[in-house]
Amino acid sequence: MITNQLIIIPFFSQWNSPADFELQTSKILAKKNKVIIFHPNEARTILMLLKSKTLLKNFISDIKSLNNNLTYFPVLKIIPFDRILLIKKLNKFLMLFGIKIYAKLLGKKPILWVFHPSFENLPGKFNEKVVIYDCVDFHSSLNKAENFKITLKEKRLIKKSDVIFTNSPALFKLKKNIHTKCFKVPLGFDANNFLKNKKNKIPDDLEKIPKPIIGFIGNIDYRIDFRLLDKLIPSNPGWSFLFIGPTNHEDKIQNKIVGFTNNLQKIETFKNVFFLGNRQKKELSYYYDNIDVGIIPYDIKQKFCLYSYPMKIFEFFSRGIPLISTPIINLVALQPLIKIASNDNDFSSQIKSILKNGWSDYLKNEQKKLAIKNSWENKIEGISVILEKNFGKKV
Repeated sequence: MITNQLIIIPFFSQWNSPADFELQTSKILAKKNKVIIFHPNEARTILMLLKSKTLLKNFISDIKSLNNNLTYFPVLKIIPFDRILLIKKLNKFLMLFGIKIYAKLLGKKPILWVFHPSFENLPGKFNEKVVIYDCVDFHSSLNKAENFKITLKEKRLIKKSDVIFTNSPALFKLKKNIHTKCFKVPLGFDANNFLKNKKNKIPDDLEKIPKPIIGFIGNIDYRIDFRLLDKLIPSNPGWSFLFIGPTNHEDKIQNKIVGFTNNLQKIETFKNVFFLGNRQKKELSYYYDNIDVGIIPYDIKQKFCLYSYPMKIFEFFSRGIPLISTPIINLVALQPLIKIASNDNDFSSQIKSILKNGWSDYLKNEQKKLAIKNSWENKIEGISVILEKNFGKKV
């Protein structure tokens, strides 16, 4: 395991995102290292904090909630009128300068650990000794102009990175020929949380939902194949379709392209659909246990979805829940531990089969074995071995 290092991790995802790979990685690394995390996209002005007691309280609690080895560096827009380009650049400079000074006070050259191409400008800003690109997604956009920018930024980040880690066979295949040090490691998921809870609790908000329950857990946004759901749900009125997770309106451009708002509103009108909103990670295992069949209805016409490796599959696997997905490349290879369906008829047939025949103990055990192999601890251990082998005394 990586030990006695200083690691800087910029966050791209929202703080409470179900896909909390940045936070989970930081927490694991902070067990044996000093870790600085910061969230450039959630920068606040001092005036905003002074005007809102709630915002100020949340800002302070974010800092206090972390342990001694994990520092949440507060990102503030110190100079007002950040809408002006020059002032925006000055605020960004002050933010990065503050982190650099703080890192120097800790007396170590840092490792810069980057997850998203939008931070391609950060390598070199902290006098870091190693730059890691932890590639967990096929970064892209449905908007052509935005997609061009993301692709260009990722190329720059790859060029500036010392090593690339990919979390799936599909991503490894795409990246291995464009960097001399590219490696595949486990996906990473919170095995400790999902494997330790016993199946002995039914959440109050599930008690009145009729069985069988067909469930999706995760961000509800432009990635969902609503054309599939629009046929699947009304054609099976005897099943309850459960959705747990935030209805994410943050990515306005991509949501607009797929008509997300209208599609969501239509799905919400079906009487056998239940949206429960977001839930704490520590509570989710109890919801998984009450799902009869899980679904991942991602639109694989989108490259982001086609090459994805959703963390939720191992959350389902850890609880021994049968799971059906659209033909995502990384999941097709996991059959028979997961079922693949290309359209609404396939989904209906697979669900009916599982409800009738059940899910064998053999499949449940194999699911759990694979989930354990993809724990955060195993991912970080795999990365540690590779770093030691390739960078020696640097780490």
